[in-house]
Order: sequence, then structure tokens, then C-alpha cells
Amino acid sequence: MNQNLKQLLLWLILIVAYPLLGYEGQQKWVGLYANNTSYSDQKMVYDLSWDNVTDQIKEGWKEGYDLTKVNYSSGKWIAVLSKGTGFTNQAYDARYRLKDFFYILDKRWKEGYRLIDLEYGLGKWIGIYAKGTPYTQQVVESSKNLNNFQYVVRDYWKKGYKLIDVERGGNKWVGVFVKGSGITEQLYRVRNAWSKSKRSIKEHWDKGYDLITLEYGLAQWMTVYGKQRDAKGQSLIVRNSWESYVKALEAQKKKGFYLVDTAYGW
Repeated sequence: MNQNLKQLLLWLILIVAYPLLGYEGQQKWVGLYANNTSYSDQKMVYDLSWDNVTDQIKEGWKEGYDLTKVNYSSGKWIAVLSKGTGFTNQAYDARYRLKDFFYILDKRWKEGYRLIDLEYGLGKWIGIYAKGTPYTQQVVESSKNLNNFQYVVRDYWKKGYKLIDVERGGNKWVGVFVKGSGITEQLYRVRNAWSKSKRSIKEHWDKGYDLITLEYGLAQWMTVYGKQRDAKGQSLIVRNSWESYVKALEAQKKKGFYLVDTAYGW
């Protein structure tokens, strides 16, 4: 084997192996909880099938719950249902292509809805909408790589928007930007290991920032922070076991904390 071929193989091995360096050994379900919310009750429903989860969502609507979060992780579709949101109406859509999702999103905006959560799983983009949010304006933008996405974020900050949700899927980073959120200033951090992101979260809590949203993609954790007029008391629940992650919801509710964001990664 000549020297050039050896170098090429070495580079290929490094390209494949590098993302694994930040995995830290085990899968993690991460729950962001807050105690200064309008929520009065909450529950989590899940299934391997999105259609089965939508049946449970519709039952939750009949019981007075609103859909506040959707997550796909480790083969499961998870929906968080909450009471006391202040929403006046809700809807959701699923599309396989982001282009098609943007088309239906535009129709939802014309109907008076605002996108409150975006999730990608099994090739599907899931959007959750609500009426009765504080958001006065909204845009959704995507980029193929994280570096370009960071430019997009900073550009919308200059325009007065705040970033409330980030999703990695379909080879894209997607951000949901709004006006009227009550967030007064923002920043973000990108780390290649959960332990580093966890330290970053604590550091920013100590500086008076709330964690607005977090996302895992391509062996990187992106955490988005903000200072809010209505600051939240927050806590993080991190579990390697799905069963213990579900149990944590009930334990947090007893303390007055409700789940406001979820993520899954390594």
C-alpha cells in the first residue's frame, strides 16, 4: 500500500470516528422543566406509531389538554399534553418533505396559527400549531450545515426576532423565530459532548439566563439561552433509561415543575 493511499484511509477513519468522540457512552433523554408557567397539569403519551399517538392527542384534547411538545427518540413518538396553556385552538401537520411542510405552514399562518414546536422523525416533519400565543410575527428558516445556520440565527436577531425552537433532521438545521416572545436578549452555545453542554447550562443559569431550547444533531448539542421578562425557575432531568425518564415527569409535577422542552442524544 503506497503512502498516499494510507493517508487517504487514515483521513476516512478520522472522518467516521470523530463524531463518536462526543457520544460519552450512553443515550440520554433530557427534559427541561420550569416552575413559573401557566400549566396546571401535564401528561406524556407515546407509541411506536405516529398515528397511534395522534389518537391519544385527540383524546387529550377532549379532556382539556393541549399539545405542547412532540419528540421522536429511540423508536418512539412522544407527545407532551398540558393544561393551562391559554391556547384557544390547535392543529398539527405531518409532511415528508420540508418543502411541503413550508407550504402547509404558510396556510396555517393565514388561518391565524403560530408554530409552537417542530420535530423530525422517521422521515417526517411534524408541526404543532396554536392560536392564542403571544407571538406577533413568525418565520422558519433552514440551513444544511450548522455554521451557516448560526449566520441565519444572528441575522434574525438583528431583525428583532428570537429563536424559540431548533430541529435537526433531513440533513438540515431548522429554526423557529418569533417576535412577541418576551425574550429580551439571546445567545447560544454549541458543544460536542453533553457534559460540556451541562456545564454551559449551569453557567448561564448563574448569569440570569433561561434555557429556551436545546437540540442534538451530528454529535453536537446546541443550547439556546435567553433573558425573559417573566423569568423561569428551571431544572434539568437527564436519564439513560426511558422508564425512569417517564417517572420523572410525575415527580417533577409534585414539585410544581412542568416539562417545557425535550431532547435525545448521546
